[in-house]
Amino acid sequence: MVKYSYGKRISERLRLVRRDDGEVFVAQDFERTNEGLYKHQAMPALVAAADVLNHENIVSIIHPPGEWNPELVWDYCDAGTLENVLTDPHIVGLNNNTRGVGLLPEGFVWHVALSLLRALQWLHEGKRDEYSLATNTPGQLSNKKTRTTTINEPDWLTILHRDIRPANLHLQRSKGTETYPAVKLGGFEKCYVSGTVSSNADTPAVAMKRPDEDRIQFDVLWQRWANWSQNGLSTSPRERPYTEGSELFDLGKILYQMMTGKELPEGDYEECLVCGRRHIVGDGIEQLPPPSPGDKRLTTEECLGLTVNIDEVFAPLLEARAYSFGLCTLVHNLLNQKRKFELRASQVLDRSWDHFGEWVEQYPDGNIFVDVYDDAHRRLANAQRLQAKLILESRGITTED
Repeated sequence: MVKYSYGKRISERLRLVRRDDGEVFVAQDFERTNEGLYKHQAMPALVAAADVLNHENIVSIIHPPGEWNPELVWDYCDAGTLENVLTDPHIVGLNNNTRGVGLLPEGFVWHVALSLLRALQWLHEGKRDEYSLATNTPGQLSNKKTRTTTINEPDWLTILHRDIRPANLHLQRSKGTETYPAVKLGGFEKCYVSGTVSSNADTPAVAMKRPDEDRIQFDVLWQRWANWSQNGLSTSPRERPYTEGSELFDLGKILYQMMTGKELPEGDYEECLVCGRRHIVGDGIEQLPPPSPGDKRLTTEECLGLTVNIDEVFAPLLEARAYSFGLCTLVHNLLNQKRKFELRASQVLDRSWDHFGEWVEQYPDGNIFVDVYDDAHRRLANAQRLQAKLILESRGITTED
């Protein structure tokens, strides 16, 4: 049986606990805070949640409360949030980009992008990423990581987070030689489980509730998606569906802010209610047809809304090699996914993996980038070298360190 020892209390309801292997977590006493209801009502739901919130890039439930353990125990993210980093990059030792262009180092932007894509791949599709290290010769490890994905969990129902923003991206200090803190998606208060089996290609995509909606009939969601598919932007903004693509778009917004230090213009990202045009433009970003004759809305030139041309923003960043072409391409693709089912998180990961590998190989910062899988590789390689040294020394052969 796993045992925990109590640490300091960090709030009235929360305290730190240390597992018998030394790992530190956060615990909430459910017996006190919920008057014992965990035994009857909360317990089954928390056990089910623990099965889903169990991923290296999600703030995971380590143990739901039980008879032997009245606390809900989950990951302790001790390095703040991405919102803190965007406010002050020095919080987690991230200095501004050394080239003087761009806000945060490309390695950290890639790290956040891949981490959140892995989390969304799990929530949307029930797939996990797996990494292995290729071997060149027997007993010799290479530095080249090979990425594969697991088969979809059977009957996985797509889960929409519905609140992808910097404040919900939590950071956990590195436990080894990793360059950056682990990134974990939290804040699941608004999440929604669809009725669509992710792995079933014959199941139509279902529209999700908007983040500001608490209760809505399932058949209304289906009708909303049907109306949107047929009528597009003539559909009232409040009747448009929220989809997997909406969450990929939200990731694109976050990456843009990490690279430029600026948020994209506020408001609806499909069309401006004042001028009827899109205020995010750029190569590959789908644009809207011109307003119909007699449209009384303001022209784009008359509208006071700020228009951002992604190509013009990224051009000096690319020229200064502050960011790679592959990363800029990723952000472009994400910013074109609002309400779409064109790409899934796993497909975006597939497309991004080679671009990430090119950055690792071609950029000085990429050459020294270490993630948790690189750290595991180094630990394994060191253990193998030590074992070989001990074997040789046992045979009377002296080796150099």
